[in-house]
Amino acid sequence: MIKRTPLLFLFTLIVVTLSGQNFGGWGTNHLYVASYDGVVSPGALTLRIDYSGTNLYEPAWKLSVKVKNPFKSGNVLFPVEKFQLVSVRTEGQANNPGPLPTIQQIGMPSPVCLNNMSEVFLVPSSNAPLENMSQWNSYYDLRIIFNLIITGGGYLEKIQKKFFRGSLLFTAWRQDNTPIGSKEIPYSIRIGKLSGNPPSDEYSISFTTEATNAQVDLKSMADYINGKRVTYPDGMTISATTDYQVTVRSVETFFSSPSGNTLPLDIINLQLTGRSGSSLPIHLSAARRTILQGQSTNGLPESYDVIYFTDPNDSRLLDVSCDQCSTQLMFEVTPL
Repeated sequence: MIKRTPLLFLFTLIVVTLSGQNFGGWGTNHLYVASYDGVVSPGALTLRIDYSGTNLYEPAWKLSVKVKNPFKSGNVLFPVEKFQLVSVRTEGQANNPGPLPTIQQIGMPSPVCLNNMSEVFLVPSSNAPLENMSQWNSYYDLRIIFNLIITGGGYLEKIQKKFFRGSLLFTAWRQDNTPIGSKEIPYSIRIGKLSGNPPSDEYSISFTTEATNAQVDLKSMADYINGKRVTYPDGMTISATTDYQVTVRSVETFFSSPSGNTLPLDIINLQLTGRSGSSLPIHLSAARRTILQGQSTNGLPESYDVIYFTDPNDSRLLDVSCDQCSTQLMFEVTPL
């Protein structure tokens, strides 16, 4: 009888100090919107992990953000899915070994939209470890720089001349999901008298925390023989004022693991199902593929189940030892 070991696919300021590691952040805390086009604030946020010692090694570390205090102006809430973070570069110091990993080497999705009170990941699972190994005490300093964006759209007309206050909680995590540290940063968003004309078409897409950090876990021989299927109910929400399409692509060209194993992307299939129907399944790919086409929702949210599954008896899975393989997916909604 053939026995298989597990195989896992992952898709993915109060300063607390643990084991010599520190986490914090700073930057521009005020965003001013004067146009229906929204605003981009370059280099407005810096998140930092630093360490002093001889033995730092944190593989597959993570970095998350969530709304700690909702953005309010009186009783009016700012739609936080319009608040985006775009990672642009890393800075700092690393000598043992060096140099510091880049945004691409870490593997960071971009842009990242906030999702109400749910946690979303700026680093779902880093491909580059936090590493500082030396005989003598030395210093490691990783700073990640972000642009902050308030996306444009007709929604701004209803909140024109309002001032919103709220806060975001950023947390760095180890591979075992214990926190390295957290930092709460307050923000204010002022919507001024807007120039230009409000656009007539608007589109948005968001995911639940569970669907954002999806995984397909093959635990038994039956999972390999019959295929494994995982469903995230109402995992994706779409809003569009015209007919639309949703495309998806992998940021990486293959699944990879911390131990160096790789697997082709098309081992995993993706499908969406909702009240308006189901999409045809597609194989994951680094090329952009259309996963869904739909009619206008008239600006109202419409949810879909997100389904990942493997094919039965895929021999490529039988050739891989127990491991954890990951990639990042980029979803886009555009007019049809």
